[in-house]
Amino acid sequence: MEIPDGFAQINIRFGGSGAPTGAECTLALDLGETSVNPSALGLLVEGWLNDSGLPADFSTQITAEAVLVKYGPTLTGPSALVAIDVQGTYSSSDESPNTALLIHKNTAFGGRAGKGRMYWPGAPIQEADSGGVLGGSFITAVNTDLNAFYAQITNDELTPVLLHGSDSPLSTPTPLLGFSLDPKVATQRRRLRR
Repeated sequence: MEIPDGFAQINIRFGGSGAPTGAECTLALDLGETSVNPSALGLLVEGWLNDSGLPADFSTQITAEAVLVKYGPTLTGPSALVAIDVQGTYSSSDESPNTALLIHKNTAFGGRAGKGRMYWPGAPIQEADSGGVLGGSFITAVNTDLNAFYAQITNDELTPVLLHGSDSPLSTPTPLLGFSLDPKVATQRRRLRR
């Protein structure tokens, strides 16, 4: 993905016993008129996570430990790695490192180019049935917290966006309308072994 001038990519890095080889979620932002530097933006991300309520949706065995902030343009923009400490507060011991909450990044565009996703670690498996389908009350709670996370970002006059590769039919970053939780948990093989 290319990061144009005036935009940033945020990599939230997770660790803990529930993610023994680590895990990462990415988010891109339109910086607009903000003058915040990459280090300060990393600390804002820590605040957004804490204030949104999202820690209640992932396991106590998972901690958001750092944020890598990279400003565009990709080759020459500044960056910063900021240590944070946001621990999950959902008391659960039955999650697997390769199982995650699948969070959709929603835009106004259809097709593959208009969609994005994040694999959020620390999925509390006890909230899912034997087919991996999450319960309705848990989905509602997570979506409420995702809406709060989105609002935290926009309240700081930043716009979440979807970045695109050079071969995408969409050439400029696409604003996100919000986030939503998939009703089924997702898995990634490489989280168990590398």
